[in-house]
Parts: sequence; structure tokens; C-alpha cells
Amino acid sequence: MPEPFDRYAVIMAGGHGERFWPLSSPGRPKQLLRIADPKRSLLGLALDRAQLVVPLSRIYIATSVDLVGPIARDIPEFPREQILAEPCKRNTSGALSWATANILARAPESAAQGSIAVLASDHIIQPAEDFQQTLQAAFEVAESSGALGTIGIKPTRPETGYGYIEVDTLRNITADIACFYAQSFHEKPSAIRANEYLQDGRYYWNSGMFIWTIGSFLEELSHAAPALANGVKSIAEALAKGQSDQARVEFEALPDISIDFALMERARNVSMTESSFSWDDLGSWDSLRRALPVDHEGNLQIGDAAVLDSKNCLVVNDSSNQLISVLGAEDMVVVATEKAILVCPASRAQEVRKMVRHLESQNRDRV
Repeated sequence: MPEPFDRYAVIMAGGHGERFWPLSSPGRPKQLLRIADPKRSLLGLALDRAQLVVPLSRIYIATSVDLVGPIARDIPEFPREQILAEPCKRNTSGALSWATANILARAPESAAQGSIAVLASDHIIQPAEDFQQTLQAAFEVAESSGALGTIGIKPTRPETGYGYIEVDTLRNITADIACFYAQSFHEKPSAIRANEYLQDGRYYWNSGMFIWTIGSFLEELSHAAPALANGVKSIAEALAKGQSDQARVEFEALPDISIDFALMERARNVSMTESSFSWDDLGSWDSLRRALPVDHEGNLQIGDAAVLDSKNCLVVNDSSNQLISVLGAEDMVVVATEKAILVCPASRAQEVRKMVRHLESQNRDRV
């Protein structure tokens, strides 16, 4: 029998703290907010889920240099040496190249026969036990088939804010779970096209989570993006020799491109495991009402807040010395911190970045 794979997890935890302004900031981006659990950040919850399948010693967090300190303070139980700071920004393909190279450099023998789950730090996933079962199944498929694996979410609405995966529903890879060969990836669609995807049944939301063996990853990367594959190997060699400056030079030479464009859309063998859990990627403030329990009028209150004669409102109060009250409102987002207050229609919550840019153009502190 073949030797079992050593399993690793890489939690992607970059981010600039824009979409959830004013609660988020460059030093406290979305993944460090405690909006799903008052005692645990989104990153902390992601770490808890990962440990259901992968031991802590083989979990890594990929982030930027500026966030190493905040992450270490947020989850002090996590080994600081396993927080991997990318030397500069090179998109998700760079983050995964840097993480893979570090894993190969630190454990060259076991990692070469290992498999990796690429997980997000800013998703709300429930229940954790269903996530555990799905990830376990995705690992098994990747290790047995050699395919680059993804986790797909069965659409529940014609969502235009997510990418989609089209699968061959007639070719189930295994009889035990819903796992299919992926045919193509599709960018965020129009409302008409999203409704067509919903009705079709062959399209899934792309969760942005990936599972593959390191061997398959490097093989497919060599085919789809040779510069990235060579970069991973060169960085790993430099790191193994303790040549951190050379590793940084090699990393800076990598192309700035997402892993979806660089690899997944060009890969020859891709599988998709259907999730058995509830999922939301929290792209903006209004998504919280989908992911967390609301009252009978569709309102969600976090912190010291009062809502009266209002419908479908999100009210978040992170300040300690004031009450936030909302009267007679509908479909509104109200977020208050000690230094700033945001009020906007829920339909424009995706545009919070515009306010951040506006404040920056006026040389005003984003807080």
C-alpha cells in the first residue's frame, strides 16, 4: 500500500481592512474581527476548523509583514514561526508559492509526499463538523486521483458577487460523496446569467478553497505557469540553505497574478467536492445578515444597539460609551466605532471602499 500523505493546511490571511470599515483597518482587517463570535476572530475560527483535520504543527498562516504582529496577538496559541510573511504583494499565486516553498524547505522529505488544503480566514462556515467531513473527503479525492481539488457551494440564490465552477454532473469521481470533475471556471456573472446558473444545476459557487498534493500542484503549475513553478523550487532551495535574501529576490521576481488565473483555469485535472456546510465569504457588511441569526423583522444587532419599527437592518456598535438606536429604517447598515460611524443603504454596502478612498483623497484618517 502507498504511504499515507502528510496533510498540511495554509490559511490565507492577507487583507487591507477596507470592506468592513470603519470596524476594520489596515492593522485590524476583516479576518481579525470578532463579528461571528464575540470571543473568537474569523481567523481564530478558521484555525479551529483546520485543526479538525490537520494537526497544529502542520498548519501555516500566509499573510503580509505588517499583519504578523496583529495575528500573533489575536491567536497567541499559534506558533509564530508558522506565520509566513510574504516579502511583498504577489497576489494569491505568490502567497501559495511562498507557503509551499516554506513547507518544502522545512520538511523536504515528508512535504514532497504531502498534500495541502488552502483555506480562507474570513468565511463563516457552519457547522464545523460538516466542514470537517467535506475537507476530509476532498483530501482523499486529491490524494487518490491526483486532481487539483476545489470545494464548491451549491447556489441558493442567483448571486452575482461570486465566481462559479461548472462541473460534469454525469461523472461523479466517487460514489461515496458528491465530487465531480470541473469543466470550467466562470467569473462573477450578470444577474441574468446568475439566474441561469442557479436553474441549470451544474454550477457551484467557487469557495476559493483548494486541496491538492504538493506533487500534483507543482506538476500542473509547471504546465500552466512555468515561471511560478520554477520560483517555488528556487525559493525552497534558498530557504533550505538559510539564504533569506536570495529567497526574497526570487519571490519578488514572481508574476502578480491570482491562483485562479495562473493555475486553476488552465489545469488539466480539476475536481470539485460539494460542500455539506452552510457558507458565506463575508464580502461586505450586508452579508452578515445572511450568515448570522436575525430577528423576526430581519434585523441583526451586534453590540449595544436598539432597533425599533425597522426591517432588514444591520446595526453594529463597537464603541464602549454610547448606544446606537435606529428607528423607522429599512434595508440600512449602521456601524459605529469609537472614532467613526458609517450609515449606508444595504444595497450599497459593497461600495464601502469608495468611502475609504474618499477619506484618503481628503487626507483624512481612516481610523
